[in-house]
Amino acid sequence: MVFRQRLTFFGGVLLLFGGLILSVYLFLWLIRMINWSVDISVLLLAGIAAAFLVSGWMSVLGFGRWPRKRRLARWFIWLTYLGAVVMIVVQCFVFSGMLSESVEPPKTILVLGARLNGAYPSLVLQNRLSLALKQYDQIPDARIVVCGGQGEDESVPEAVAMRDWLERRGVDEARIICEDQSANTYENIANALSLLNDDASFSGRVLIVTSDYHIYRSKYIAGRLGLEAEGVGSRLQLWLRPFAHTRETISILREWVLPQKE
Repeated sequence: MVFRQRLTFFGGVLLLFGGLILSVYLFLWLIRMINWSVDISVLLLAGIAAAFLVSGWMSVLGFGRWPRKRRLARWFIWLTYLGAVVMIVVQCFVFSGMLSESVEPPKTILVLGARLNGAYPSLVLQNRLSLALKQYDQIPDARIVVCGGQGEDESVPEAVAMRDWLERRGVDEARIICEDQSANTYENIANALSLLNDDASFSGRVLIVTSDYHIYRSKYIAGRLGLEAEGVGSRLQLWLRPFAHTRETISILREWVLPQKE
């Protein structure tokens, strides 16, 4: 009886979260802020919402009481619970990165790329660049490494657009290093390290500037590459967080299980 009550309680929690996710989806779809057919994070979060709703319904209403379907239902429910626990654990690491502070910022600032709108930084990337500019103004003799290659729907490499944005705001071109070949976070950092290693004055310490939810994974990858990294993150728009955190969960799990190598 106690086990059944606990199962019903957790099923209700899953129903609540699944319904909440679905409600957010419908709201964003109605105001045309998401594209159901393009962004993989949208599809991932939709799948999670569906799994939560189905598992919650099975747990609360006792779908597993029919003999032929009992075993399948139990497996589905427990796998959903396991997935939920894994997501919570991963998000604890994400939030630990968001709460980290830079005690003694290094003189090398690494700005990680993000999507462009044509040739101009998106709002997410502008927020990263604004934070990098603030750090640059506070660190004497700092230099900035801007990272990011060119996507299929972008007219210039992300690093070039980032460099131009910084130069228009007074950063000396000589203080900017442009890494314009990378296609993901690992390549951002690995390619930047290759450029920095050519400089005998490079100490191996970097300050990574990215979005706040992205700090943990960025520092984790930097550590694997032998860098001593600190991180600061720009805030992300609230409506983007469910999608960004879902995608980041998958990326962190992949980095833990199948780390990318050069």
